[in-house]
Amino acid sequence: MTKACSYNLITSKTAEDLSAQVNNHLADGWRLHGKPFFGEGNLYQAVILKGESTKRLRRTTEDG
Repeated sequence: MTKACSYNLITSKTAEDLSAQVNNHLADGWRLHGKPFFGEGNLYQAVILKGESTKRLRRTTEDG
């Protein structure tokens, strides 16, 4: 099995809204990925969600 990873970039105009959105994601099992940042009038925070996947991404020499 391989680890599947989902990535999301949370965007907000205010710190209060960004905080609420980040807290909701954390409650759902997401994890912070890096620091929040500001650009083009928006606040951003990257989050990731790791899970199990049975899909093989590539064949290895151990696969035979």
